[in-house]
Amino acid sequence: VAASPTPSPALLQQDPGIRALLEGVVGYSHTVVYAAVVDPADRILVHSNPKLAGETLPPRESLERLASLFGQPEVYEAHVPMRLGERPFGTVRVGVSTSLLKQALTQAALYSLAVALVALGVVVAVGLVVGHLLMQSLRKIAHGMDRLARGEYGATVDLTRDDELGEIAARVNQLGERVHAEQSHWQSDRARMEGILDSLEDAMVVLNPEREVVFCNQAAEGLLGQSLDSGEGGLAGLLPPDHPLAPVVTELFDASIERRNAAVKVRCPDGQSRELAVSSYRIPDGERAGGGVLALRNLEPVRAVHSLVTYSQKLAALGRLTSGVAHEVKNPLNAMRIHLELLKARLGGSQPAVRENLEVIAQEIVRLD
Repeated sequence: VAASPTPSPALLQQDPGIRALLEGVVGYSHTVVYAAVVDPADRILVHSNPKLAGETLPPRESLERLASLFGQPEVYEAHVPMRLGERPFGTVRVGVSTSLLKQALTQAALYSLAVALVALGVVVAVGLVVGHLLMQSLRKIAHGMDRLARGEYGATVDLTRDDELGEIAARVNQLGERVHAEQSHWQSDRARMEGILDSLEDAMVVLNPEREVVFCNQAAEGLLGQSLDSGEGGLAGLLPPDHPLAPVVTELFDASIERRNAAVKVRCPDGQSRELAVSSYRIPDGERAGGGVLALRNLEPVRAVHSLVTYSQKLAALGRLTSGVAHEVKNPLNAMRIHLELLKARLGGSQPAVRENLEVIAQEIVRLD
């Protein structure tokens, strides 16, 4: 057209390629109802329907103003203006049916929905399989954690995977081994400590932060006439409020008062009362008490030993007294014996009656000595 000496839109009617292009637009599209090329006066130059050539194509709403596909079926147009230089040359107008567009969109939506449903089904199936495998692994890990919580520290999680779950299972196994080693070490230390406490002559009672008796050595069981695991009436758990040791424990935990050799009377199972010397020691844990220790000592043997020591001291004093008295008596006796011998020497063989009396005196001096 541009190369023609007299350019005119009517020259487009002579181009079979233009008509074939417009017919192809309608034939290959599911929404286009017509395609045409009109001159500036809206007269049809080329139309997808050759019978309409030369007629006037009435104007329609622009496709840009399409607001909804629902309602009465209508035809909207897409306009592509053509210019030759600075003046309008013609317009390409393509009519689009809303009903066909709605049908095409509906088919596309249904196809997309079907594809989405199939994809969703595949995803759900794959998810269920993967989830089942993951749940099996998680159940194994949870079972291993439950066994650790029950104290079965030697148990392991039988799970070999090269992902995060396998790493978690390996960490759980490492945790079990570490706790098992720590528990063995702690039990060894506890047995050693209990052996040391059992070897003490003094009775020892250990309390936890909740004031419960958690350990007492053999001396304490023998002194109180109760064992730690003797069931009802035993020492395990909290001491009854009416127990003679309860005030000492209350002062130790509530007021942080530590007693030293406080006299406490305890009634034994045989009905007799026994006086004990109680010493309390607080185990600090920051600002609160982390536990306590009660050291008990039977005062009866102590008093018996004290009485025996006092008696021994009295006997020693009496011995010193009698030794002094004997010494004070023996010195005059020695002097009397010496002078008596001198008197015998002076008398010689004379006066036998006197010598007989002197012998009697000598015998009595020997008896006194």
